[in-house]
Amino acid sequence: MSKVFVVQEQHTLDYSQAEEWGEVEFLTAREYKPLRKSLLNEEIHDEVRRKLGRGFDPQSDWLVLTGNPTMIGWAMIVAAAIAKHYGHDTLGVLQFDKVRGGYRESYLRVDV
Repeated sequence: MSKVFVVQEQHTLDYSQAEEWGEVEFLTAREYKPLRKSLLNEEIHDEVRRKLGRGFDPQSDWLVLTGNPTMIGWAMIVAAAIAKHYGHDTLGVLQFDKVRGGYRESYLRVDV
């Protein structure tokens, strides 16, 4: 079964519609701190790397890019490295369409 990895859970958003694409897993709910030597940031980095590393399949899984832009960037770096390792050049992203009221599929090339 495919998985949907939500980068950073936001308490104001309802992710239930993303379940149409697979089991939803949140990479983190914690907030990234703008401090270079923050120990919390290191924990969050490790948490995201661990969760994606043990369960992300770039051929069938999806990313939902919500949360802090720094966290989104970090998750994209990790996911792109995993995709490249397995010989894939795209990542599946679910983008919420406010007008239509649901997610739509998008594919990002990561062969840079």
